[in-house]
Amino acid sequence: MKVEAVGQKRYTLGEGPHWDERSGTLLFVDGHGCQIFRYDPESRSETEVVRLEDEIGNFIPYAEDNRKLVVCMGRGVYRLDLDTMEKTLLTEMLDEESPVPTRINDGKCDAVGRLWAGSMPVKIDTLDVEGMARGKNNLWSFSKGNKRILLDFKATPGFQELGHPDGMTIDVNDKIWLTCCLSGLVLQVDPETGKSSSQQSELRYALRHVCQLPTGCDPTRRWPPLPSH
Repeated sequence: MKVEAVGQKRYTLGEGPHWDERSGTLLFVDGHGCQIFRYDPESRSETEVVRLEDEIGNFIPYAEDNRKLVVCMGRGVYRLDLDTMEKTLLTEMLDEESPVPTRINDGKCDAVGRLWAGSMPVKIDTLDVEGMARGKNNLWSFSKGNKRILLDFKATPGFQELGHPDGMTIDVNDKIWLTCCLSGLVLQVDPETGKSSSQQSELRYALRHVCQLPTGCDPTRRWPPLPSH
């Protein structure tokens, strides 16, 4: 497998790839750089750069109009019109009065159009929380009492040296494609068994910082944008 850089620009935190089949372009963010990029593989160039005012966790194009995006930025979820640059706040998912400053990070839409997004602290501190907590917007944070461990990188033989599990993409066969940041490996994992499907389902890159395979990816290509530090 041949790996090559498709551009000369270095990003602070390149993440959140989305293959837009309607335009045949790859969209992704520089999270810390507060920018959304559109890359055209035919011209091998960035054809659109959108600069926003806060760190970007993720974005999803609208099904009915790919020139409109749902963008998670800072604490809020926005609708962004790429043609007019009009930005509308849909909701604030996080409480600005929280003792731990946080922002929205990775997110995806499910099959019925619901946005699922995680949060992360703007800076790392410790906080002990037990039980259920509710924000002012009636959005919930809950304990992990019902969590299931499908794959433990530290405890599973053969996985200890794979780095950190990062972005996930689920394919049409309900298998998880998981990037392993710091090792340059992308694995296909069976969620029922917690095991890597086969050696044929592993992609190894000569680069350490892989973040995620795009959803809706062109089947003739794989585009894992790589964060550069």
